[in-house]
Amino acid sequence: MHRDIKLDKWTSVCKLDDIVPNTGVCALVAGQSVAVFHLDGAEPRVFAIANLDPNSNASVLARGLVGNLGERIVVASPIYKHHFDLAT
Repeated sequence: MHRDIKLDKWTSVCKLDDIVPNTGVCALVAGQSVAVFHLDGAEPRVFAIANLDPNSNASVLARGLVGNLGERIVVASPIYKHHFDLAT
């Protein structure tokens, strides 16, 4: 069963330097598996999404490949390669 959670603040799960740039890690936040991504660049950015790939029903998105489709920053699921927008 998947339960949507909304948090109005960030929850610390690790130091930014603990995440290799342009990759993700998995964290347990409020009982939910969350994929946290560190994007390197002129200004480092952090994104967090549910770790669950809805197409395979597996918690694997933190292990996906980060890239872009045009202006969109996405992660490709390691199972079926579907893309998920990190900003939305």
